[in-house]
Amino acid sequence: MQRVGCESADEKIEQTIRILVSEGECDPLTQAWGNNKFLWMTPLHRFTGSAKIFTYLLHQDYFMVDTDSSRHEMRDIASVYVRHGGPNSAALAIQCLSKGDGLYYLASKVDLLRGSVLHDIARNISQNQYTSKDWARVGESYRLLLKNTLRAGADVHALDHEQHTPFGTLACRHRTDMQQRVISCHPSKSILTWLDSIRAVGHDLQHYVEKECEIYKGRPLWCSKGCCERPPGRFTRTLILDREPTTDNLILVVKDKGSGGDMCVQQSMFLPRICNKFYSQVQQKNMIITEETRFFITPKVDGVQEFGLIPRETCSPVVDSLSSPVKAVADDYGEDHSV
Repeated sequence: MQRVGCESADEKIEQTIRILVSEGECDPLTQAWGNNKFLWMTPLHRFTGSAKIFTYLLHQDYFMVDTDSSRHEMRDIASVYVRHGGPNSAALAIQCLSKGDGLYYLASKVDLLRGSVLHDIARNISQNQYTSKDWARVGESYRLLLKNTLRAGADVHALDHEQHTPFGTLACRHRTDMQQRVISCHPSKSILTWLDSIRAVGHDLQHYVEKECEIYKGRPLWCSKGCCERPPGRFTRTLILDREPTTDNLILVVKDKGSGGDMCVQQSMFLPRICNKFYSQVQQKNMIITEETRFFITPKVDGVQEFGLIPRETCSPVVDSLSSPVKAVADDYGEDHSV
């Protein structure tokens, strides 16, 4: 018999929930005020625990929970998890949508402000890549949700109110090469996860990125303060499409350009204390930094297509400055990993 002191936190939570439901007669569908006072929320809407405990709440024998996502209640619970993406949200949304046609409904729905369900998934993949302590598990859940949504017919090039596609929403949140050196995490996991899911459901990645670059032709993915019309020297991120001269491989480039200070301001929104040292140095120097993250995509032949990240050593930051190169500054900046 397992001792109580050896129980994990999830096991203790599960035991408490089982007691509340079975002995305390707590109905998982009891309504209470939500964050939005115009909406009633249930414990199923607000749950943040593991998928195992959520499964128990859906299928316990004490209170009836209709798990048919064709009905409004379960469809509404699923949409909450799709919009507000915590580490377990994708797994919980998948459970809510496992029965009925709720997934097809969400895949076809486009919100005037937030865009499509793919926009929400893109935001959540990017957020969890950097905040989740178990990205391998969390990333796989979001990968599965993304694939299911694509198979349900979601528009891969849908536009939100700012005319951004889901991929554009993801790419504008990807972290730069210099950020990667500071926080020791891969800056392109989210983009690689996205392209892999697009490929898995049968899309030709070359055609896909060509369409994305056509949509963003002549305008950036992102600018300082989110405005696309800024004076020269401000931070901008753009998509560029190139082709290898000796092969039919496409090269997708995510290009950042701006003054050192502007670029560091974007990073400091995520890592303020880590960026202080670097920020103080680049502000004293008239630096314009151009930085690229490159991906290759091969032609699709007999249903097989390869893609990947071109190593950053071959596309290091380029600096226009009257003073010392940025590499010395960046290396000094990268030595301190404490937060």
